[in-house]
Amino acid sequence: MHTISISNLGNGVTHDSLAAVFSTYGYVHTSVMVAGTLPEEKRMAFVDMPNEQEACRAVEQLNGCIIDGHAVEVKKAAPGY
Repeated sequence: MHTISISNLGNGVTHDSLAAVFSTYGYVHTSVMVAGTLPEEKRMAFVDMPNEQEACRAVEQLNGCIIDGHAVEVKKAAPGY
C-alpha cells in the first residue's frame, strides 16, 4: 500500500470529495481526514493507493493544486506515519 499525505485542506473538503479527486488517478483503498485542534488550523488527510504508479502520478499532479480554495501539499507519507 502507498500512503499519501495531504496537508493544508480547507474546511469544505469532505472525505468523499477528497476520494473523488484522488480516484481520478487510480483506485483509492482508504482515505482518512484529520481535523486540526484549533478552528484556524487547516486539516490534513491520508490516502492509501495500492498501485505505486497511480500513487506517484497523484502526488506529482496534485501537489500544489488548489482544492477548496487552498493550495495543498501532497507527498508520500513517511513510513509508519
